[in-house]
Amino acid sequence: MHGNRQPSSPSHGDFQSEIAALAERARQLEADFQFDSACELWQQLHAEIVTQFGKDSWQACNSGFALAGSQARSRYSDEQLQQLRSIRQLNDQLQLSFEAEQFGQALSQSLQLYQLQSRLTGPQSIEVGQLAIQIAAIESQLDQIEPSIRHFHEGIGVLKEHDYGDHPELQVAYAGLATAYARKNSLSPAVANQKQ
Repeated sequence: MHGNRQPSSPSHGDFQSEIAALAERARQLEADFQFDSACELWQQLHAEIVTQFGKDSWQACNSGFALAGSQARSRYSDEQLQQLRSIRQLNDQLQLSFEAEQFGQALSQSLQLYQLQSRLTGPQSIEVGQLAIQIAAIESQLDQIEPSIRHFHEGIGVLKEHDYGDHPELQVAYAGLATAYARKNSLSPAVANQKQ
């Protein structure tokens, strides 16, 4: 399981700052499509996190998945790189929709991202699982409870296949699923009363 062991080093704040700086630099290299350089940073970052938090920590889980993703992207064909560019452009638009609280538009964009990402990385990839959970959360926000429940289950199932253990992201998804079921149960009597 992915425990949350605190580092024994007295310079915990310095370590966190160093890790944040390395991760930001690696993400910037990936944004610039410099995947080989990003892989080197992710390898360094992952090794340091494993040393500080343990190989079974959720932090090591994150850095390991980031490293694996960067390694996979470093082998993309020109066509796959173009698909990745399209995904990133749509994701930028999605962020603007979230900022403007345009949840209907955000749902449509998330569903498009889901399709594009599924074609690029496969339907059982971590990215697709995360998108399914994001879609579920938006659907829940829009009172689309049944689709929300389906997408929460799908996303949770995918993440569990990747040994997410007690990862905070998975715990948030379980909480969202529980909330969706609670909302479904609380809506059922109201719906029944409306039909009478």
